[in-house]
Amino acid sequence: MKAFLVYLAAVNVASLSAVFGETQTLTTWNLEWFPGRNPAPDFAHEAIQISQVHEELEQLAPDILLLQEVRDAESAELAVRILPGMKVQVVSDFPGQFGNGQQLVIASKTDPIESGTVSFPRFRGDPPRGFVFARYQLGDGQLLVYNVHLKSNNGGIAENIPKREIAIRRFLAHCEKMKERARKAGSGDLTIILGGDYNSDPSDPRFAAEKSTALLNDAGFRWALRDLAPKDRVTWPGNGTYPDACLDHFFYVPSKQIEILEPKVHFGTERVSDHRAVSLKLKF
Repeated sequence: MKAFLVYLAAVNVASLSAVFGETQTLTTWNLEWFPGRNPAPDFAHEAIQISQVHEELEQLAPDILLLQEVRDAESAELAVRILPGMKVQVVSDFPGQFGNGQQLVIASKTDPIESGTVSFPRFRGDPPRGFVFARYQLGDGQLLVYNVHLKSNNGGIAENIPKREIAIRRFLAHCEKMKERARKAGSGDLTIILGGDYNSDPSDPRFAAEKSTALLNDAGFRWALRDLAPKDRVTWPGNGTYPDACLDHFFYVPSKQIEILEPKVHFGTERVSDHRAVSLKLKF
């Protein structure tokens, strides 16, 4: 009888999985000059932030993790080692910018089909950094996820809007190439997600002149945090000089195979960084 009940339980779990699908958690987090919260930290500050990041990541329990402001590949490995099964899949290597201390990372428990990094040209007026991407098979669907860290507002909002708009146009051009490649390979529709530190708030009048979000909307992207109450989507707590803002985002192009659920800003993670972590669920 006991063996029969165990078998029945296994059958029920399999049936529920077939009906309700599987889920994974996708998280983005700007770690503020990890490790150490400073371009040139001492050992003590490095050790403190490493410990705090590990404590938070254990609670967040992501399956796919996007990190910004990580020093290098070795630091990326250090950040995710607390998570069982998590592997660093791609790390940017943007040359000569910010002392190489603001790299982008994608880590995941599932190996991607492909991954890569794109650095922006470094001419006057060009945006800094670039983006990284990874494409995954999730059930019957495919997920193409991008990690970005767009230009900050240092020096003023108006001065930096054009650099973010240029970055979004270059990102969208890359998306079109990836979609065309998927079509030729017979992969069908892609669920595309742009995550990371966007450094702009679509709901804030201060950014009303910016076209970055409009460009994404025109390309079929939806803002994942749109339906959260303003107080629940503050990802960058004000510091006295600037007010609270929602600067960290997920934008996505949906598909029939993968559903986007439960966007959430993780209040409390600001003890570790000047940004809060943001997550959503992928159901497939």
